[in-house]
Amino acid sequence: MTKKLKTVIIEFPGEPLTKSNAAIAKWNKKTKKSTFTYRAKNIAYELELKDFSINYCLTNKIKPFKGPVHLDITYYLGTKRKKDLQNLPKTTCDALIGSVYDDDSQVVTMSIRKLFDKDNPRTIITVTELPSDELTLSIYPINFKCKPARNPSKRIPKTKKS
Repeated sequence: MTKKLKTVIIEFPGEPLTKSNAAIAKWNKKTKKSTFTYRAKNIAYELELKDFSINYCLTNKIKPFKGPVHLDITYYLGTKRKKDLQNLPKTTCDALIGSVYDDDSQVVTMSIRKLFDKDNPRTIITVTELPSDELTLSIYPINFKCKPARNPSKRIPKTKKS
């Protein structure tokens, strides 16, 4: 008999934001160190998503998952402004810590996609708890055949010393 997997589906309204390019680095000449400040809109977005997921889980009496999870995220962007797909999940994963799962390192598989809906930008997040006793990861071997260079000195041009 197979055990039914627990799933949480959260639909968060609003234009999705990425965490990349959210930090602004400033060099301090006196201390010789960089300081980072984050844009207020990015911080606000992550906090809103965190509060939304906490309220959703409390309302529906959902406890954070303890084991491995699969994350399926669909981003509906309101604008066609460039946003790299691989940068979008970082904010989402961090915002779900403490509400849906204990730590984002529990995410072992993920599927993400971005679509456009100018009238209703949103993020749909589906988190499915995976059975830890049945979890197996497959790695397919890839064979590379490379011939070593016969005379490596011929490949690197020598520079003349002045």
